[in-house]
Amino acid sequence: MKSAATIGVSMGVGDALCQTIDTHNENFKVERTFNMWFIGTFISGPLGHGWQILIENFLPGTSTRRVLQKTASNSVYAFVLSLPLMFTAVTLLSKDQHGKRKSIHDAKEKIEKDLVETFIAGALFWPAVNIVVFKCVPTENRAIVSSLVGTLWNIYLSLKANSNIPIVEHLSVIES
Repeated sequence: MKSAATIGVSMGVGDALCQTIDTHNENFKVERTFNMWFIGTFISGPLGHGWQILIENFLPGTSTRRVLQKTASNSVYAFVLSLPLMFTAVTLLSKDQHGKRKSIHDAKEKIEKDLVETFIAGALFWPAVNIVVFKCVPTENRAIVSSLVGTLWNIYLSLKANSNIPIVEHLSVIES
């Protein structure tokens, strides 16, 4: 599935870029980038691909109404399934400071802590992208276009998924 592979690359590249610009990150963590690629390729990518097929079948067309319905549907999907699943996968693939894998309880705490803030950030980014993609990009090219743009989102998403540093505090450190 090309779209799953593209999403995996986008998530891996997003993480690599995140680690490169993250001034709190003293050592580049290859395992972290691998985990983001793995989640994108084998979890987020296939589910996202299936979701896009589903909404295109239920909401065909590029009328303004359909584009807005698809955009709203993507927002619901992100809040209910995509973001919680991604936070869970990242948490379960991560290790604590003692090298022990984190638990489902840790994943639940991560979701409770970061889901709403991450969703709000996505709500400021993705609707504009989705409107353009759903209106102007042929269905067969949407995954590639969305993944390319999504690399920018994946920098932020990787930061949120892999860190407990609030983004506002984090960005102020980068600027100084």
